Amino acid sequence: MDNFDLRKYLAEGKLLKEAFYPEFEGETNDKINDIAIAIVDELESKLDSESSGILKGMDYYVGSDGMDNDEVEQGFTKWFIDLVKYLSKNNNEVTISSVEQDGKVFTPAITLKYLDNGKEDISWKLKRDLAEGKLLKEDQASNLINDGVILYVSDDSKLAPGFVEPKKVGFIVYNKAVKDTSKSILSITGNLSKNKKIIDIFSDNYPNTDPNYISTFFTDSKNWKAINSEDELNSFMSKYSKVYLINHNGDSSKLKESLNEAFNPFLDTEEGGYMREYIDDAAEEEGLDLDYRNEFDEAFDLALTKLRKDHPELDFNLIVQNKESFF
Repeated sequence: MDNFDLRKYLAEGKLLKEAFYPEFEGETNDKINDIAIAIVDELESKLDSESSGILKGMDYYVGSDGMDNDEVEQGFTKWFIDLVKYLSKNNNEVTISSVEQDGKVFTPAITLKYLDNGKEDISWKLKRDLAEGKLLKEDQASNLINDGVILYVSDDSKLAPGFVEPKKVGFIVYNKAVKDTSKSILSITGNLSKNKKIIDIFSDNYPNTDPNYISTFFTDSKNWKAINSEDELNSFMSKYSKVYLINHNGDSSKLKESLNEAFNPFLDTEEGGYMREYIDDAAEEEGLDLDYRNEFDEAFDLALTKLRKDHPELDFNLIVQNKESFF
């Protein structure tokens, strides 16, 4: 978004009723906070679909012949080198506060860390609101609960126990018309096991699983628990690395980032940050859909090969051990 002045845009009230804009936590200097605005502007296209990544120093390197001016310093894009300097003054880690109003988050909080790898790389990660135990973004499931909809939850430990290996995947099913527990779970799940979109989800996660197992999973009421509060939802989300939200018609959303992922320390490591970035790059370059297990596996292998070449100093055994953290 070249020449986009986010501060001016916000101040004119295009997004908010009052003039709020991204700032570093505890920072009052507007000139310094202009760096935070530049970062949010840079990451804008990624914030809805990604939760972490790396700002690679070489992507912001103009060249040794670049003259220092309003946009370039020491051969780097100026806001980027200003960020490096600001990080060095703050123990190599800073956080940009979220911009929100009336309960709606316009830009999430972002934590930035300088990676001491000689490449001027900086990792970024969306910061969770740990006090409330939820992601700092609008949550589809929470909205349903707030509208009075009953959610039914289960997990893959109930999918043919002893025959299908569970992968810590949770499932939430709902019908917007169901707002009390007097109706049978079959009014929501009765036809899901025959729905092609749902079959694809199970094929991706549990290849060659007997269709009868899937049918039993959805139709046995003992497998499902009704919840109608955000506390129950948060407790459920905290247990799984991946959660699918599915309506009675088979339309689904993969809530990729459960609270469990927020607390996974591996994703905050140098290995985790780099691998996330390399997987996404591989998927984009090869046209792979990371929601499908076989395509994710291909992207993972491509990323691992390239990362071994680019950063042999990393702990690749650790990356392989934490493969499921990226799916």
